[in-house]
Amino acid sequence: MRGVMLGDEPPLLRRDDARLRSVPFMTEAPSFAETQAVHTRLATIRFSAPPSLLPSLPPTTNTDNNNNNNNNNSSSRSSSSSDNSALSPSLPPSPPPPTADPDWDVALATLILEKSFTPSFLPPSLPPSLLTSRNEEGKTLLHLAAEGGKEGWIEALLLRGANPCLLDLRDRPPYFLCANKGSRDAFRRARGREGGREGGEGGGGGWDWGRAGVPEGLTEEGERRRREKAKEKKKRAKSNKSKRKEGGEGEDGKEEVEEKEQEKEEEMEDLRQPKCDMCGKRVKVLYTRLEFVYCSTDCVQGHKRQLLSEAALRRFGGGL
Repeated sequence: MRGVMLGDEPPLLRRDDARLRSVPFMTEAPSFAETQAVHTRLATIRFSAPPSLLPSLPPTTNTDNNNNNNNNNSSSRSSSSSDNSALSPSLPPSPPPPTADPDWDVALATLILEKSFTPSFLPPSLPPSLLTSRNEEGKTLLHLAAEGGKEGWIEALLLRGANPCLLDLRDRPPYFLCANKGSRDAFRRARGREGGREGGEGGGGGWDWGRAGVPEGLTEEGERRRREKAKEKKKRAKSNKSKRKEGGEGEDGKEEVEEKEQEKEEEMEDLRQPKCDMCGKRVKVLYTRLEFVYCSTDCVQGHKRQLLSEAALRRFGGGL
């Protein structure tokens, strides 16, 4: 779906479009029903009662109100102000900011975020507490690797037993934070190695990949078929392009032949048309007089005068 919407051949959407936003939660397969569910969830506003900040006071009666009025009239301003300050409720203390777990390894997290470091120095196994520890945002080392698009780190952490189902403080699994296709494929390859099992969350694998939001796993056979399919698609596109090009040249040549034939037909049509007996032009609109044809009324009158003058000359010449 990402390749269709943002692919190279004319993309439906552009990555630099400022109107595009990421969906802030995990979604299912990109279907129309899921699109409707996402839209409904994003367009829904939920209201809840605010927490009570004022202490509950007993209900007052008219007698109590009268007594309170008398007491207020007899008390001084200083005493009433002190009473009011004593009755003013105190706000509940704000919760402390989240902190990182004691087992959180800041040095290792820094190395993951660095571009120059690779996971080649990691030992074959890591303590489970290190893989499940979280920082102040609730993110594990796997979250950081996915967010940074570190394909190698993702592979290394998953091979050492990192849990892809753990959520951060915003209820996001590591796969949701993947920054590029390579990091997403690393999760899918890990699922493919386990055969796509939907197991529990025991150590050493068998994760609930559906809960982790990871799509169908990638295997070597599947990768080979995908590469062959992409190669065949590219070859087919190239062949179609050459065919379109050849077809265009053929059409251009056909148009040229048709134009030449049309010109020849027009020439033959001109030759078949009679000539004006006055000016000698080919006649398309005939004007006839006696056995003569003309191309215009001017030629009709001019030829008439010419014939009269010739006849007069013949008579005059015959008289001489």
